[in-house]
Amino acid sequence: LVFFFIEILKSTRTSNASILDHLLSTFVFVAFLVEFLLVRGAAHSVFFTLMIISLIDVLAGFSVSIRSAGRDVNLG
Repeated sequence: LVFFFIEILKSTRTSNASILDHLLSTFVFVAFLVEFLLVRGAAHSVFFTLMIISLIDVLAGFSVSIRSAGRDVNLG
């Protein structure tokens, strides 16, 4: 959870590296989801909790980036 907090803080910066971070976070979530659905040994509550943490990481990262990108837009 400490690394998750650091990941959320990293999502507040706007650079090309943050786009790569979001992409990797999305791939990790998709890998969790596919493994949870297809591998019988991964279908337990601990793995599900880790998958939900990964989903929150993806959603929070994208929402923070969209919010901060909206502040960077100048109309005028």
